[in-house]
Amino acid sequence: MNSRANIDHSFCADHEKIGVRCIRVRDGRMRSTAVVGSFFAADKLLLAWSICQHGVLACEFEISYLDGHTLSGIYEFRRKGASRPALMQHVRAAAEALCTREGQGGASAVHGFANRPAAFLERYETEDFAAAPA
Repeated sequence: MNSRANIDHSFCADHEKIGVRCIRVRDGRMRSTAVVGSFFAADKLLLAWSICQHGVLACEFEISYLDGHTLSGIYEFRRKGASRPALMQHVRAAAEALCTREGQGGASAVHGFANRPAAFLERYETEDFAAAPA
């Protein structure tokens, strides 16, 4: 019975993505720093900051995962029409660009993939389960 529990546990651990502990964002122009617990909360905050800055935003970010792994970088956003900030999409796009060796400019704005962006995408949460229903 005990060995079966270990097998089930390892199966779940192999397939469950490592969650976000916290996301720290810093806007130098406004001299503001905030720590949030999800990509959804970060995007809401970045939207508010971009509105205060007439639709233009450049911030530093650091994403800490539950296992201690961190990603950091710079996120730039310029509001066009009804567009909204999307930090999660920025991180995914940077990892995917490194996987295909395209878009090195955007990928260089995110650090912490440890030369294994495909493994990062498989192992770490880059989708926000805290997002409000559409």
